[in-house]
This record gives sequence, structure tokens and C-alpha cells, in this order.
Amino acid sequence: MRATTPDTTALPGAYVLQVAELLAPWRVSADELLAEGGLTREHLGRPESRVPLVVANALLKRAIALTGEPALGLLLGFQMKVSHHGYIGFAAMTARNVGEALLIAERFAPLRSTAVDLRLTVEDDAAALSLVIDTELEPLREMALTAVAVGLVQMGAAITGKPLSGRAEFDFSRPDYMARFEAMLGDNVVAFDQPTTRMVFDASYLELPLVMADATSSRIALEQCERELAALGEHAQLAGRVRRLVEETGRGVPSLEDVASRLHVSTRTLKRQLAQQGTSFSEILDDIREQKALLLLARKDLTVEQVADRLGYSDVANFTRAFKRWTGQTPSGWRKG
Repeated sequence: MRATTPDTTALPGAYVLQVAELLAPWRVSADELLAEGGLTREHLGRPESRVPLVVANALLKRAIALTGEPALGLLLGFQMKVSHHGYIGFAAMTARNVGEALLIAERFAPLRSTAVDLRLTVEDDAAALSLVIDTELEPLREMALTAVAVGLVQMGAAITGKPLSGRAEFDFSRPDYMARFEAMLGDNVVAFDQPTTRMVFDASYLELPLVMADATSSRIALEQCERELAALGEHAQLAGRVRRLVEETGRGVPSLEDVASRLHVSTRTLKRQLAQQGTSFSEILDDIREQKALLLLARKDLTVEQVADRLGYSDVANFTRAFKRWTGQTPSGWRKG
């Protein structure tokens, strides 16, 4: 029998089951909803269960139709717990501090779905966790971004024992239902129609200790995550490794040759393997620069020229062209807005 290649973009069945069980207040049976997708609670409860994105999207559409509630993603986020994320969640909640927990989430996110990408960026006293959902399917994309963003705030408060605040930025327009939930968001600021979807917060949060920190438990969970990541193969991990190497450089920009050398591959091999993942070295570099630019431009003590210099641009004109390509605005225009 010919072996089939697993769909690594598919969502863990546990996530779809959580959505189905969320419908109880509307007297919508989870079994009824799942049956339409040919799924059962028993199947979704298995650790290896995966649901293709197109199936998950169809079920979400049906769930919204049955409940009349378009804010299911937001409600899912409010109920999200670290334990919902398997070994990754266990490794994160037993890490030493918030910074370690976020790095664990960033590194091992592909284990849940390669369509989900977390990217941590730190510049001086500001930090941002970017959320990328690699699908155009709606309402799946918007609901997933909303659920993860709100869930991160909920989980952050749970694992630190402290209320956390920051700014949530979404790359889609403000949904009508948001007005109903503003009180529940507390001190968090929410903005829409932004260049990217990300959580922006004070970098001092990264040092907050976790209430369940346990070096032994975290190591055991991390070893399991490493085994699962190895099973995905080096190819599936490459873009993340390149990104981490670029960010470790700090100020300045490493060349393709530098990164290839540190990965012990030729530049030609690196370019080919990144292309197989649907990206390139220049795209990764572009994304890192964009995230850092948005953090640096929020600081009033830096001029546009200084921001351009810190990002490795030879002159402001080149930086302005790049920033306009990313956001549709000039750096000065974005800062005024």
C-alpha cells in the first residue's frame, strides 16, 4: 500500500472539538455539527486526529449559521487554556518565564499546524508577537487570529498570576460584534486595519516568572516536542531556523551566505529549500524588518533616519520605499496616524 503524506496544515481535532462544544449555550448539539463533516467526538479526541482546513472552515460557517453568533472566535479565545495545546502548552506553562514560554510556542507551533506561525520580535523595551494564519479561508482565518490573540492574553494571565495588558493589532477590518466585548478586554487596546496581526507589549513582561515553573517537567515536555518536530523533518523547520539566526544577529543584517554557512548548506541549497516552503531569504528578512520598523517607529525618541539605520538600510529613501511596500504608507505618515 502506498503511504500517504500527512496534511501538516490541518488543525488538531481537539481544536475543532472545542469549537463544537462551545455551542452548548445556543442548544446546538456538538454531535449534530460534527456529523455534517463526517466527524465524531471520539475521533477528534485522539491525539493524532487532524481536520483539513477546508473541512474546519465549513464547520465554522455552519456553527455561525446555527447560533447566529459571528464572534465564536472571540468567545473561544476567552475560554482558551494552555493545557489545550498538548505538549507545547505543558512545556510553555512549566518554563522559567514568559520569554521562554513564548520562544517555546514560536519554535513548536508547526506541531499544531504548519498553517499557524508565531514570530516574537523584541526591540529595546518593546516586544511583539506576530500571528500568521496561512490560509485565505473565511471565517476560519479571522476566527483563528481572534481566538489566538485573545487566548494569549488569557493564558498569559493564568501562567503568571498577573493581569497583563498590551495592544492587539489585527490586519482585518473591525467586526460589528466587537462593540459587545470591549468591557471584557480590560485595559488592552485593540486596533484594526493594521499592516499585520500582532500583540504588542512591554518587553519587561518577558522576565515575569511563571507560577508553575518546573525545570524537570519542562525538559520532559520539550524532549517530546523535539521528537515530534524531528518527525516533521528538517525541511519543515528551515524557515524558522533561518528567522532565528537573522534575529540573533541583533543590529545589522546577515547575508544569505552568512546564514547558509551557519546552517552548513550551500546558498543554492538554502534558496531551493526555502522556495519549497513557499518563502525566500529576502521575504524572511523583509518580515523581520517590518516588525522591527513598526516597533521602532512607535518610539518618539528615534527619528526616521535612526530607525532606517538600525534596520540596516543605507539611506532613508530605501527604507521609505520598503515601508510603503509593506504598509501602503510612508514611515512619517504611519507615525502620524
